[in-house]
Amino acid sequence: MLSAIFTTALNDQVSYLHPGKGVRTPTVPEKPLDIITPEQFDQLYRALPGADSKLLVESDIEAGLR
Repeated sequence: MLSAIFTTALNDQVSYLHPGKGVRTPTVPEKPLDIITPEQFDQLYRALPGADSKLLVESDIEAGLR
C-alpha cells in the first residue's frame, strides 16, 4: 500500500524519490493448519460451560470460522 502511494507521488511529480524502490518484503512462512477431528470437536463441545458458549462454537463451525 505504501509503495503504491510513493509510486503515485513519483508519477505525479509530487516527489522525486521513491523510498520503497527495491525494498522487498519478507515472505510469510506457511503455517500448517490444525484441523480437529469430529471426535475432538465432540470432546470440546461437551466441555463447554453453558448454552451461550455452545451456540457460539456451533455458529463458528457452521460458518466455516475454524
